[in-house]
Order: sequence, then structure tokens, then C-alpha cells
Amino acid sequence: MSHHHTKGLPKQKLHQDWRFIGAVILMLISMVIYVVTLDEGVVPGESPTDLPVPAIAL
Repeated sequence: MSHHHTKGLPKQKLHQDWRFIGAVILMLISMVIYVVTLDEGVVPGESPTDLPVPAIAL
């Protein structure tokens, strides 16, 4: 008695599946956008309006 178990994946390889290729492309695009828009010059909480007001000498 022998029987064959089939997996849920089709005979098509994973790297040839259009959904896998689409997911990889979207992931790469999102990584590029993240890196390009990353601005290390911005420090949280510091803006020109947060500067201390100098004391007025009378």
C-alpha cells in the first residue's frame, strides 16, 4: 500500500510565482524609499521655536 501526499504548493517553483516576485519588488521599493527619505540631521524636539528667550536687562 502506497499513497502519495501532495503539498499545497503547485509544481511551479516559488521564485517563478508572480506573487513572490511582486512582494520582493514592493519590499525593495519600500526599502529604497526608507533609505532615501532618512534625514539624520533632524533631531526630535529641537526646532527654531524651542530656543530659549534671552533675559531682558533693566
